[in-house]
Amino acid sequence: MRWFSRETDHARVAAIFVPALWLLASWPCFAQTLQPMAIPVAAPQIASQPPAQSTDFHVLPSIETFARCRLTQQEQTLQLIFICIDPSNPTVYQPNCTINLDPEAQAGSGGHNHTNSGRPNGTFNPSSGNTGSDGLQFLTTYTAPEISGIININESGVDQFGNALIPNTQTMGVEIDGFSALPTSGPSGQWAVIQSTYHDFNNAYALPAVVSNLEAVPVSFANYLSKAGVAQPPIINYTSLNLIYGGLFDIDATWTPPHCGHRLGNETDLGLSNIPLQDRNALKSAVEDNNFYFPYRSESPSNPGANHWHLKAQ
Repeated sequence: MRWFSRETDHARVAAIFVPALWLLASWPCFAQTLQPMAIPVAAPQIASQPPAQSTDFHVLPSIETFARCRLTQQEQTLQLIFICIDPSNPTVYQPNCTINLDPEAQAGSGGHNHTNSGRPNGTFNPSSGNTGSDGLQFLTTYTAPEISGIININESGVDQFGNALIPNTQTMGVEIDGFSALPTSGPSGQWAVIQSTYHDFNNAYALPAVVSNLEAVPVSFANYLSKAGVAQPPIINYTSLNLIYGGLFDIDATWTPPHCGHRLGNETDLGLSNIPLQDRNALKSAVEDNNFYFPYRSESPSNPGANHWHLKAQ
């Protein structure tokens, strides 16, 4: 009969990426004077390297369908195997542990400065399971929410003898990497980014090529007006681009649209309140010269009553 000390009676929960990528995240030691350690063997990448958020795992945000949005549903998933280990012998996976998973979004992450209730956390299916006789049988699939940010994976459970596992938390980064920030104001006041009420200036991000083209629109606009004899063009106000890690931009802080787009780094809104009607043809030409088009008629030059234009990169 094997006897267990008080220390080795406990097992620790961890997650590893499957099928071929293995990652053992940090395990706290029992003695309080020791520090946690991480043993990265390989990790998944989803876009530019390194990933923007320093988390254990990374996945793209999902896209859901809404009645008024012309969107194609795209669920983004990541498969994980959850194991439990004896911290004194972490290379041996303990059999027949029951593990429970509780994802929880970190408040304020992903560029969302508001903390309204109801933030989606994503889901694990199944959200609990048993590691089986070889310690590797708890396979689960995480489905990402539309909201980018950091998700805490809270892990708990019991070992094969019914003893509680030491609780563990790992992190999932829901993100689109590689965005750049449009400066909040242009040279000589050519443009300005209007701060979002619930996201501050986290609303000023887009793909690098899109940012460059947005910077060029005011220059083209000024050139058109100069040829028409207008010495001082009005400032261009960009009111909404994309959030820092992409995903759904809940402009009203409800974790849902009205913004259907503004999530992949290729869209922006351009305010019209300060643009005289006689200057708007020049602005339209400047926008189109820099590889943007107007995907929605109600938010385009075709609607004289629009208070902004919705621009999308070609």
